[in-house]
Amino acid sequence: LDYQTKTGTLTFAPNTLTQTFAVLANGDTKLEGDETFKVKLQNPSAGALISVAEGIGTIRNDDLQPTIGIDQKISITEGTSGTLTVSLSNPSTQTVTVKYDSADGKATIVDNDYTQASGTLTFNPGELNKTITVSTIADTKFEGDEDFTVTLSQAGNADVSSVSGQGTVTIVDDDSRPTISIDNLSQNEGNSGTTPYIFTANLSNASTETITVSYATSDGSATLANRDYASASGTLTFNPGDLSQKITILANGDTDFEPDETFNVTLGTVTKATTSAAAGVGKGTLLNDDNAPRPTIRIDSGVTQNEGNTGATTAYAFNVTLSTSSLETVTIGYTTKDNSATTLDNDYTAKSGILT
Repeated sequence: LDYQTKTGTLTFAPNTLTQTFAVLANGDTKLEGDETFKVKLQNPSAGALISVAEGIGTIRNDDLQPTIGIDQKISITEGTSGTLTVSLSNPSTQTVTVKYDSADGKATIVDNDYTQASGTLTFNPGELNKTITVSTIADTKFEGDEDFTVTLSQAGNADVSSVSGQGTVTIVDDDSRPTISIDNLSQNEGNSGTTPYIFTANLSNASTETITVSYATSDGSATLANRDYASASGTLTFNPGDLSQKITILANGDTDFEPDETFNVTLGTVTKATTSAAAGVGKGTLLNDDNAPRPTIRIDSGVTQNEGNTGATTAYAFNVTLSTSSLETVTIGYTTKDNSATTLDNDYTAKSGILT
C-alpha cells in the first residue's frame, strides 16, 4: 500500500515533445525509510524508439522514529493479575525493542505486595502494541490501596516517551480494618500476695496502621471494696504488623473460703480498628482455692416439759445449732431413741429425718 498502480497510453500530437502522468503514493505514519517504485515504457508506435525504458519514483519518508509509551495508570485487586499496554506512536519497518522494570512505591517487594516484573518487549515490523502482565500477592493485612511503577528504558529503533514512559499500578486493598477482641481468663487466686491475671487482646488481622484501644476493669461478683483485685486502666498500642497485646491485672490472694468470683476488663475507645460489645469484654474468674471451714453441730442437751394427762402434748422442740455459718449447704440426719421413756409404753412418738 505504498502507492497506487497505474497503466495507460501517452499520445504525442505532432510537434509535441512532453507528456505527463501522475502516480499516487499513499501517505502513512510508518517509519520505513525512502522507498522507490518503477514506471516502465513499452510498445511505442511506428516511427518511435525508446531510449530510457524505466523511470524511478522515490517516496521520501517523512515520518519520525516511533516513541514508546505505557499505560499511565491501572488498578487491580490485591491477589489478582493485570496487564499494562505498551504502544508505539507509529508503526515501523524495523524491529523495535524496549526494556521494562517494576519498582516499589507504597507497595513493596519485601512486604510481599507484588511480584517483580522485568524483561524486554520486541515489536516486529508493523506491530503497535505489546502487553506486560503484573501480579499482586493476596494477604489479610489492612494496608489501604498501594502502588508500584513499571518503567520503560533502553529502547532500540525507537525512543521512550518523556511523558508516558512510566506506568503506575494501584493495588486495591480488599481487607477490612481489624476488629479487636479480648479473651476470658480463669485461674486460682492464691493464698497471699498478688496473682497476675494476664489477658490477651487480639486483632482479627494485621494492619499497616498504628492501632490503639483503651481498657478498664470493673466489678463483677469480685469487687474492689472486698479487695479481690486491683483496679487497672490504660491504652494498648498495636504497631504495624502486631496481632496481640497483653493486659496484666493483679488479684489479691486470701485464705477465705468463698465462691468463684469474677471481674471484667472492658475495651473502650478504639482508633484505626473496631470492636464489639460481645468481643470487647474479657471476664476474669478468681477460682477459689481455699478449703471450706467445717462447722460443728450440736443439739440441745435437754428439753423438759410436762407430759400432760391425756393425748399428745405440745411438741418437745430441740434446737440444732452450727458452731459457725457456712458458705456450703450443711445436712445432718436425726432419729429418736428410747431411754427410760419408751415408744412401747406410749411415752413418745418416734421420729427421724434430715435437717438442712
